[in-house]
Order: sequence, then C-alpha cells, then structure tokens
Amino acid sequence: MAASGVEERTEATSLSNQISTVTQENIIDRDLLAKAVTQSGGVTLEDFAFVKQISVDNFPLTGLSVADLVENISIPISLEDFSKLKDNSEKSYHGQGLNISYDPSLKEALEINGSRVCSLISENLDLSSLIIHHMGLPSNELLNVQAKLRKLMLYEIGGHYIYDFNPFDTIGTVILQIPIEKGHEGGHCEVKQNGITEVFKTDSKSDGTFYLSFLHGQCKHSMDKVTKGCKLALVFDLVCTNTKTIVPSDFPMFLTAIKEIKQSLNPWVLDFSKRNLSHNEIVCSEKSLEEQILFFDLKENYGKRNLTFQLLRGKDKKLAYLLQFCSYLDVHLVNFTPKKPNITQPQVADAGESSAGVDQEKFGQWIDTDDIIRNLTLKLDWEQQCVGPFRPCVSSSTVLQEKDSTSGSTTMERCTHHSALVIWPKHLSVWIYCRYGLPSLISRMENLLVSTSHWQNEERKMATRDLHQLISFCCAQPKLVWAGQPEMQKGELTSKLLNFCIALRARDEGLDLLKALGKNFEEHPQELEKIKAGAFEGIQSEQVAQAIAKFQCQIAGWHDMAELVERLITPNRISTQLIPIIKLAEYLLEVNCVEGANMVGDSISSSFSKMGHGAGYTQASKVTHYCVQTYLGMVLLLERNPSTSSHSRMESFVIFFSRLRSSVQCRLVLNLVAQNGTLLKITKLYGFMFHDMCRILSTDCKIYVPPVRCIAVDLLQCFIQLGNVKWLESLISRICRVPEPPEIPGIFNAVKMDLIATLISASELWELTESSESIRSALTSFVKYYLILLVDHSSTLIESGNTIPAIPDADIYRRETLLKSFSSSIVFFMRMERMNYSIESFHLSVISLVLTKLSVHQFFRFLIDIFQQFTTAQHFISSVIIRHVSSVLSSKMEENLTVMPRREDILDVIKCFIQTEDESLIRSLLDQVCANEITGYWPLHEKHTLFKNLMLCDVWGKLTAKKKSLILNTCDHIITNGINDVIRKLDSTSVSTNIMPVLFECVQLFLLTEKNRFSADEQCGVAKVFQPLLAKLSISQLMDLVVNLFMWENEYPSLKKIPRIYIWYRDACRRFFSLNFLPVVKSEVERAIKILNCLLWLNDSICWENFGFQICNSFPLDESKLFVILASREDIRKALLDSPSALNSIVAILSHWIDKLNSSGAPQFSWKQPKAVVHGHPQVEAFLRSDAECMSYFKLTSTKDSLCFCKELIANGPLYGFSVKAKNRYKNGKFSHCEILKEKSHHDHLLEEFIVRKTEVKGLEKLRESLLEEQRATANINPPELRRQERTDESTSIGQRDGHVQADEGEEEVDNEHLKRYISTRRSLDPVFTLSLPTYFRNQITQLEAQVGSTRFQDMTQTVDNETLEMINFLGSQPRNNQL
Repeated sequence: MAASGVEERTEATSLSNQISTVTQENIIDRDLLAKAVTQSGGVTLEDFAFVKQISVDNFPLTGLSVADLVENISIPISLEDFSKLKDNSEKSYHGQGLNISYDPSLKEALEINGSRVCSLISENLDLSSLIIHHMGLPSNELLNVQAKLRKLMLYEIGGHYIYDFNPFDTIGTVILQIPIEKGHEGGHCEVKQNGITEVFKTDSKSDGTFYLSFLHGQCKHSMDKVTKGCKLALVFDLVCTNTKTIVPSDFPMFLTAIKEIKQSLNPWVLDFSKRNLSHNEIVCSEKSLEEQILFFDLKENYGKRNLTFQLLRGKDKKLAYLLQFCSYLDVHLVNFTPKKPNITQPQVADAGESSAGVDQEKFGQWIDTDDIIRNLTLKLDWEQQCVGPFRPCVSSSTVLQEKDSTSGSTTMERCTHHSALVIWPKHLSVWIYCRYGLPSLISRMENLLVSTSHWQNEERKMATRDLHQLISFCCAQPKLVWAGQPEMQKGELTSKLLNFCIALRARDEGLDLLKALGKNFEEHPQELEKIKAGAFEGIQSEQVAQAIAKFQCQIAGWHDMAELVERLITPNRISTQLIPIIKLAEYLLEVNCVEGANMVGDSISSSFSKMGHGAGYTQASKVTHYCVQTYLGMVLLLERNPSTSSHSRMESFVIFFSRLRSSVQCRLVLNLVAQNGTLLKITKLYGFMFHDMCRILSTDCKIYVPPVRCIAVDLLQCFIQLGNVKWLESLISRICRVPEPPEIPGIFNAVKMDLIATLISASELWELTESSESIRSALTSFVKYYLILLVDHSSTLIESGNTIPAIPDADIYRRETLLKSFSSSIVFFMRMERMNYSIESFHLSVISLVLTKLSVHQFFRFLIDIFQQFTTAQHFISSVIIRHVSSVLSSKMEENLTVMPRREDILDVIKCFIQTEDESLIRSLLDQVCANEITGYWPLHEKHTLFKNLMLCDVWGKLTAKKKSLILNTCDHIITNGINDVIRKLDSTSVSTNIMPVLFECVQLFLLTEKNRFSADEQCGVAKVFQPLLAKLSISQLMDLVVNLFMWENEYPSLKKIPRIYIWYRDACRRFFSLNFLPVVKSEVERAIKILNCLLWLNDSICWENFGFQICNSFPLDESKLFVILASREDIRKALLDSPSALNSIVAILSHWIDKLNSSGAPQFSWKQPKAVVHGHPQVEAFLRSDAECMSYFKLTSTKDSLCFCKELIANGPLYGFSVKAKNRYKNGKFSHCEILKEKSHHDHLLEEFIVRKTEVKGLEKLRESLLEEQRATANINPPELRRQERTDESTSIGQRDGHVQADEGEEEVDNEHLKRYISTRRSLDPVFTLSLPTYFRNQITQLEAQVGSTRFQDMTQTVDNETLEMINFLGSQPRNNQL
C-alpha cells in the first residue's frame, strides 16, 4: 500500500510538471483577447462573406435523395444524374415573397425545393451541424444557429443571376457547391458590401471539390454566366432557433470577434475532458487552476442585488453576450473588493507613527449564466488575471473603523467595490467547482437530474463525464472533499454521489467512490487500529447505507463490491459508525443480498464479542441504548430469514448483553416484552437468547442505579407478566438486599425505602396478582417485608401527632409516597382476602403499629387512597382489615384535635363510608366529625363550608333521618356559639373588632339548616338567639345585615317560605327603618336602590310607615331627596303600584315635601354661615358661624403657612358651607396676620337653592298625580280608599291643582299613557330649566310638543325615541342643581 502511494505521488508530480510545461508553451495572449472582445480590429469584406474549399475526403456528404427519384444521387454527381435532377426541377424565379417574376435576363437557373431533398452522410451526423462546424459558427444553446436547406440550384451554360438578396428573418445564406462530373467554368460569384467588391471563383477543381460560401444578409451578390459544363449547389438559410435570443445586428463582426477569441484562447479550446484521466492526473494544484482563470472588469457600477446577466448594461452586456457564445468557456459574474492599503489617521498629533495594513479581497456572491447564485471561495488577482484595463477607483466609499484602542488612532478603510465577469475553460469547470464550490456543483447536478427526464446519449455522456471528474477529484483529494464541507450534513455528499451513479448507471465511477470511502485520508499502516473517526469518510449515515445497497442491487452486483464493502466494516469503523453499518446489513437484506447481509452482520457480531474482554469490557459499558437496540434489531431481523440466521451470532449477543450497563439491559428486555407480549411468543421468536437475557438481568441487575430505579415499576411488572417465579424471586431479592461496600447503610436504606414504597404504590402491579399462586406468594412476602421495614422507619418518616405544618418540610414528598405505599399494601391484603387468602394476625398487628403513628389528616388520606384503589365497595362490609382500620380511626378522632382536618378529606371519607353501607361505621364517623366541629377552634367559615358542601352534595340524600338530625343539631350548636361570641364582642369595650363576617356566616348557616329541616314545627332555639343580637347592632351593621340578606335571596329563593327566617328578617327590617338610617346611606344611589328593593320585596306595612316617617322627618336633606328622586324611576313606579303600603308611603312623602316647600319663606340676609366647617381652626369656624363680618387671624407663624391657609379657605369654602376672601397683612415688611372677610355670595347661594326648591314643587305635584292616576288605572286600590286618598290630596294644595285642571281643559285627549306623563311633566319645567337641558333633549321636546295635538302616538315615536321620553320624565322630578 505504501508503494502504491509513492507511485501515485510520483504520477501526480509528473502530471504537474506536464501541466506546467503545457501552460508555459500555450500562454494566453490577454492583449489579443482584450482586443477581440472590444472588436477594435476594424471591419473587412471577409467579415461579411467568405468562401471555403473542402475536399471530398474531408466532407462526409456521399449523396442526395430526391423525391420522385427511385435511386439516390451519388457525389460527385454524374451528368446522367444531373439530367434526372433537371427533369424533376422547375424554373427559378427572381425576387422574394409576392414580388417574384420570371426574367431570364435577371436569373437563368433551375431549382428543386429543399423539402424534396435529403442528404446522405456517411457518419452519424446532421448536414446542418456539419455546415455550421465547417463555417466556425456558434451552435451553443444561447444562439443555436442552424442551416436550413432552402433549395437545390442547377445551372447550365448561360445560367446566372443578378443581385440576389437573402430572405427576411435570416442571418445570411450559405451556398454549398457540389462536385459534378467534368466540372464547370465561369459562374463566378461577385459580392458587394459597403462599396467593396470581391469575386469568389469556384470553378477550379469543381469536379472533385466542395465549395462552401457564406453571404451575410446585408451583402448583395450576383453570379456571372456559366461558360462551360454544369453547376449544382445547395442553398441554406442561416437562422437562430432560440426565440429568446436577439441576433446581433453586426453579426459578421460578432463572428469575427468569436474567431479572434477562439484564437487567443487556443490552449483552452483543447478538450482535455475527452481524455481518460486517472485519479492522480486531476490533482492540479490550486496555483495551476488559478492560472486558467481570467476576468474582465465591468464598466458599469452594479449593486449586490443588481448584478445578474439580465441586468447588465451597455458594453458589459455585449461582452457577456459575446463570451457566452463560446461553448468552450464557463462564464460567471462576481462582486469583489480588491486589496487596498489602509490609511491610518491619528486622532492626536503626537500619537506616534502609523503603519499601513493590507486587507484581503472580499468576494460577494457568484452568479452563473442562468442567474443562479453559486457559493465559490475563489479569489481573483487583478494583476495576474485581469484582461484589459482595471479601474481602481470605481464605487469607492470610506468607512471609519477603530482598530487600535490603546493608541487612540482611527483607521479610515477605503473600500473599492468592483464587478467582474470571470471566465475559465469549461473542461476545467468541474475541477474548479470541486476545489472552490463543491456544494454548488452538487446542487447543479441534482437540478440536472431532476429536469432531464428523458436522457439523450450526448447528455448522458456529458453528465457521466462530469461525474467521473467529480469522483476522480474525491478519490484524489478525499480530505479536502469530505472534511472541508461544513455546510453539509454527515454522509450527505456521499449519498448524493452514489445516487448520481445510480441515476447515470455509472458503474465504474460508483466502484471508485466505494474504494475511496474505504481508504483513510492519510495512510499510517503502523496505526491502522487507532485511526480516529475523522480520519476517514466511510458510511456516515443511513442514507449512505441505503444508497450502497441500492447501487449493489441495480448497478454493480455483490461480486465486485464485496472487497470494497469489507473495507468499510472494519472493527475501528464499526465502533464509530455502528448505526449506519447496521442499517447497511438491513438494507442489503431488503434487496435480497444475502451474502452481503451475512458478511456485515458477522463483522458486527465479531466486533461486539471482542468487547467482553480486556479493554473491550469498558468499551461495552459505554455503548448507548439506542446502539444496542439497533444491533439487537439487526440480529433479530437476520434470524427471521433462514438464509441469514446464525446460532453463533445470537450467542455473541448474549455475551455482549452480560457486559452492558443494567439500565441498558432493562430497557432492552422491556422493549422486547412490549413488542411481543407473552413469554410463549417471545420464546418462539427468540428462543434461548431471551431466556438468557432475563436470567442475567434478574441475578445481576443493579436495581439501585438511578436510571434503573426510574423504570423499576415497569421491570417488576414485566417479570410478573412473564410468570417465571425464579426470575421474580431473584429480582425481589435484589430489591430487598442489604447494603454492600462501599454503599453507606443510612443512605442506602433511605433509597431502598423510597424504591419499595414506589413499587408498592404502583396499582398496575397488583392487578396482576391473580396470575398464579406462586406469584401471589412471592408478592405477599415482598409486601410483608415492606410492612416490617415501614414500622422500623415510621418514627422518622411518618408525620406524628395531629398537627399539619404550615410550611411543608423537605420530607413531605417522601411521606406522601410512604402513605400511598402503605395504603397499597392494605389493598393488596384486601385483594388476597377476597380470594379467600387468610389474613394472619401478624399482618393486623403490623398494620396497627403503623396506623397509630398516623395523624388524622394522614389517616383520612390513607382511607381515601384505599377506597380509590379498591373499587369493589361491597367487599368492605365483610373486610376484616377495613373494620380494623375504622376502629383505629374512631379512637384517633376521639383525641383532642388542635388542627382543623381538611374539609375535602372529611367529605371524601364520609362518601367512602357510605359506599360500605355499614350503618355502624357511618354513625361512628359522623358522631366524631360533629363532635370535633362543635369543639374545634378553627374558623366558623370552615365549619360552614363543611356542612354546606355536605348538604348540597349527593351524600345528603343517602343519609337517614337520624344522621341528618345529628348534623342539623350540630349546626345549631355552631350557630349558637357563633352568635354568643358576637354578642360578647359587642358588649366588650376593649377593642373594636369586625363582627360582620362571623355574623354573616352564622346567618348563612342558619338559612341552610332551616332550609333542610324536615318540618316547620320542628323545635329550633336558634331564632331566639338572634333577637338580643338585633338590639346590640349599630345602624350601619343593621343596614349591612338587612341589605345582604335581601341579596342572598338569589341563593336562597325560599326565604319567605320558611316562617322562622321570614319573621326574624322582618323584625330586623322593622328595627332598622325605625331608626334614623339616612346618615349611613350617604347619598349613595346604589345603596338607596337596594333599600327600596328590599322594602318592595318584604312588603311590610310597618316598615313602609317607619320609612316614610324617617324621610319626612329629614326634610330637606339630600339623602331623603335621593329617595324622592328614585321613586320616579320606571321600575320603582311599577313596583309601587303592586304594593298599596308602598304607594301610600311614597304619596305621603311627596305630600309632606310639597307642604314644606310651599310654606317655607325666602332666607333673610345674615352674615351667619351656620354650616361652616374648618378643620383644625376652631376660632375661624366660630367666626364663620357668628354675625361678625371680618376677622384677623394671628395663629399662623409664617408667610408660607398663611398663603396655604388662604388658598384652602377660598377653594374649600363651597364644599364646607361658607364663602370668604382671605389676604395676608404685613407690618414693617414682615408677615403680621391673615385677614378673613365674609362674602355675600353665601347668601346668594342660599337664595338660589330656595328658588330651585320652589321650582321643584310642580314636579313633585305632577309625580304624585301621576302615581295616583296610574293607581286608578291599574285598580290596585279599592274605591273607598281611593276616594279617601283623593280628599287628602285636595286639601293639600287646592289652588295649585285647580290651575293645572284649567290648563288641561284646552289640551286634546291622548290615550297613550307615556304621552300623558310627558305633558304633565313638561308643564312642570320652567323656561330656565328647559334651557339648561342639552340641545338634543330641547330639540326632542320641541318636536314632541308640535306633534301632540295632530299626530298619533305611534307616528310620533318614529321621531322621538322612548329613551328621550324616559329621560324627560326622570329629569322633570329632579332639583335644578342635580339636573345640571
């Protein structure tokens, strides 16, 4: 191998020398190239027309086939054949299109249409391509010039034509003169262009030579007469078949430039790609490749997004257009910044000398001719690679960038952006992409394979040739190719190359690629076993493995690939590429390559079997579960196929399994059981291998390793399902073992306790106890061992006493786990009991020892867990264990509890006991619960919550009458204790406390118990307890009680149906309304509405009388005025009509107010301001309430305090019932006192209020009359009472009412009730008040008044909405200040 490497390096060195020699001999003439692309060489006639003589031997045209002729015409053409052609020809006309004529003086010739002529060529060539090739015209995809045969011309003696023109839409004309027997003389062609004339003589050797003439479309040409013999020529039209390409107008110059470019780039025209190069022959150095790259500096400026071939402008577009016609070139565009020295400018004059640095080129995106972005790392050297002039100052910009923070200098970096057009030989394109942009090359080849559905032979050859060069480069430079592509995923490049080989059926290239994959990047024969993973490519991914199997199946076969694949599966590669190599075996088996699958599988098994010895043992312990799982899957897959099954391979896996970590072993066994189910099915599939795996796991499993502890429940469940008692007992013994060195006993025992608790708590384990007697026996021993262990640890791990810590300690989770495991143990024994399994007294004694350590809270949780796990409730009746547990609970609850048991737990336990249907158990539990609730020190709210939830849940309906009576009596005791506690607090004079929450809880519990009593006649002393309480409550407390109880009507809708509750609530309301409650209302509308609704709902005449007395007695306070205003609301008015007591009370209030307003006189002027309040200054307050007009206040110490005091007096006066002016007085330039002077505006304000109250009389009268009128309409009051009420109203204000009657006589009668109310209300509004309304309401009032007499109400509502009517009605009864 080393010798071969030396030979390869020798060959590579030899090739490099050869390339260097060729490069020196064939140097590119950059000046000639620059001249060619600029077309600066001048124009000659030869550019527009030329003739070329070709011998018969060099032109493979052997004959012609003409329609209607039986035999083909061979070349050279005989005179006899010429006669046959003449007989099948027709006269040739002069001119084009519709302007043709036959004029022998202008044209004398015969012709045969080109559609009737077919060429016969010896090689597999097309005549058009042959013509284009000999003329040197471009035939690439961009222009694709073709020669289309137009006609076959025959000239005899005298034949000629004068000034013929080329057809429209053609580039030019090509005339192929065919050799004929004896040739001809004369018939010379004369060409004229731009005043230049040239004659083409084609009669010399015309009997054995082809003459090929090109005539551009702008040329005029004619032919003189044939003087001897016959002349025959094929006439072709040159056309461009690419419709997207515009043919240059100066096409002759274009052709000349192409020829000159080809001449200047002659070394590049040599097609090296046709040579069969070895791998080492393509190892061109980077320098030699860069010498084959040239670029042109573009004239225009382009941004990063505007640099595309389609967006080129001016001369740049012509340059790109010209170079793209050269089929031997690859053309690209790029933006780059060339090297440019930086100019450092110090910020400080003496900052020191600065050194100029040289920056590197910065290249942007590369664009190919399809305007596709290519990622290339290629760099350009403008001195060595630039063709033509280079503009050093194009698109320059200066960027300030501070590079040295210590010297304080700022570097001014001048960036010069250039756009370049880059060319290189097309046959080197693959190599250049391989070295500088391999991902772009791969992407281009992928697009080619996708876009080309039907391969042509030439296309397949070109793609295969590119693929050959690509793979050759990979073989020669493996490290550069595979290790230098960070943007590609592992194995991505290899899988794509293999898929290319499959798509192109490139067998040799694929085998070469496999050979390269089997080699290391750098050969070190002495260290082959220690080569690192990054030193070779190999099989990096599953996609590579799949591609190898596909290539073997479709292209190569196994015989030629076996040795190459063997190099890919060596032990050191298996250790680093295990998963892909395992997948290779599976994919080979899928394509039925049995030999390959066996070889790969045996290699992997051999490699893993070696891990059980020496250093391999440590290596086996580091293998991940996924790798082992995949390996096991491969072994099982191979075993299912008789052709690939191997007993030794399974034995090798068992040996390897014994060396694995316990966590990996457990997961493997669990996965096998989960996938296949029963032990019988697993044994049938895997035989001895699974038995050996379970045996090894049960005896050697390290169950206390953290990863294994996490799956211990699944593992134990798996062994129970398998049904092998020996395995199960062995695994349980591993769980119950004692600590081993170096394990610390204390820590180990705590971990063991937690693990066993977790296992015992797993409900899914105990569902499998009915499998067999031996399994039950093993599990019983396990649970018994745990109970003994639990007793030993109960003092430290179980919560002692009846206290529940406010903050959970660190062991709370462990205690919950132990409690759940203990309940699971009890459930296990109950299951055994149900299966007639005798419960030993030892078990009960152990259970009792643990139960006595539990707190009440833990006991409740314990019972709930038992009932949740054991779903058969009937079994509890006869269960010895549950009765034993219940007796222990009863004795536990008899203890003096200092902490409240959780409400939810009590309810859950009661529900569980009801399921047992054991009356003694239920009665015992309820007795203890009720007793604890009566004597408990926890809040009343919690007690209320418990009994509320109990009465509202479905359990209440399942209790007997005695148990319900027990609970109701308990509630009575709790209520009585709560009320007595409230009374004691009210009697106490020490510290005032908020008793309302406790009072509300008592009232709610009272309502709840009364609602659930069996009959109203049942004795209850709770209502009597509330009577002394009412006398001790303050007015505000009474109001809260009354209002809140009324709001609870939604929760307790049967409040009126319970006599005791209704009577007590009525008495509370009577007491409340008998007191002066208006100060606590505080003019709050929402609170006043609640009070009115409460009165209306209660509908008690005494309450309404007390309410009316308090309102009338408080005239003219704002609080009482608020209730008068609210009485005009629509909903309140409707409710009043349904209650005579309420209506009478409101009418009496309105009458009292009307009398008071009518009898009151205007206030007399006085300086007294009796309602004045000035906090903190009693002298000022006394002055404001006296007859004095002014005051000097000397209690202020500074000017600042005086100024603030004066501002407060002036600002707060209207709010606190006074109006003054205040000024500071100074004496000797210093502050002396504050002078306060009363203002008359206070009296003006009182007078204004008086006037407003006077104007309110009409509104109150209208409101009263409206209520009475509605009362008559609804007939809710009997006639005698109605007449008595009317007499009372008449005696109140007879004169005012008469005035209204007279005013109403002239009005037109309107039936609608709303309209009547509007008229009565509108007349009560004085003009001043009407003007104070918003514009919207004033307009509505005007429109409504205009329509009252002439428009019906239903028509009127289309103009005035109901909202306006209601607003007017409401505003009409309000005082003026409130209206504003």
